[in-house]
Amino acid sequence: MKPLDTANATTKRLGKNLRRMSAAAGEGVGDMASRAGKQLHDARDRLGDLEHEAALQMRRASRETQRYARKHPWQMVAGLAAVALAAAMVARKRMSGSSLNGRGRG
Repeated sequence: MKPLDTANATTKRLGKNLRRMSAAAGEGVGDMASRAGKQLHDARDRLGDLEHEAALQMRRASRETQRYARKHPWQMVAGLAAVALAAAMVARKRMSGSSLNGRGRG
């Protein structure tokens, strides 16, 4: 579930609870509930803005990575080869370590 969806669901639940509390307790709690509801609404708006900004930054980073890969293809190949080699070494070490005496490390 996305953070904004979670915030929306939480806001709805809290809004229902605040309305119930204000109906049960009277005017003073109603004012508090109203303020809390506004704060929740503002928080949800800020979270939506943050989610939008994060998506923009991810798109920018993706474009920059694509540009770099087009300008420097051999560096990208070498980098990916190094990552693959490191992953293979880690996997090999784990496999050889887990076969000792027929028991795993865990």
